[in-house]
Amino acid sequence: MPEPPVVENNNFSENSLMGLGEGKSMLRVVALNGLCGVTDGVIGSLVGGCPQLQEVHISSTSITNHALTALANLTQLVCLNIGKTQISDIGIQQLVSGGVGQSLRELRIDGCVRLTDDSIESICHCCTHLNILCFHHCPRLSDRSRELVDEYKAWRMKQLTWTVY
Repeated sequence: MPEPPVVENNNFSENSLMGLGEGKSMLRVVALNGLCGVTDGVIGSLVGGCPQLQEVHISSTSITNHALTALANLTQLVCLNIGKTQISDIGIQQLVSGGVGQSLRELRIDGCVRLTDDSIESICHCCTHLNILCFHHCPRLSDRSRELVDEYKAWRMKQLTWTVY
């Protein structure tokens, strides 16, 4: 399988990315990390056109909780990287409370400064098959998050990273 092209310039507009998922209903993996045009609208459009997505990498973008509401419809999603975004506990709850909670194996939320221990609790309760969880550099998380992970998940994690403030 050929390697995907590497994009050197991250200055794509929202309009240029809106049609990204059109005609690609079998697309399984998308990596848009750091692209400044990635918005909630782009993610909604992508999810609508690519219902088979299994991996979504959108760290360091301008998404909010609205994008997580759209991503919650991807019942085959196994890997999600939403680190360094402006998501909050409400978005995490919306994401994991549906089918995505059952399918996710890897979740990266590192650097999400608005998340609290409530997000980690939701993840621990809903993501029954999760084996990679990265939540370092989230300053509103406390030692309670580590305790929750120890209680619910630590014994079956392959990778677990966090910072307690």
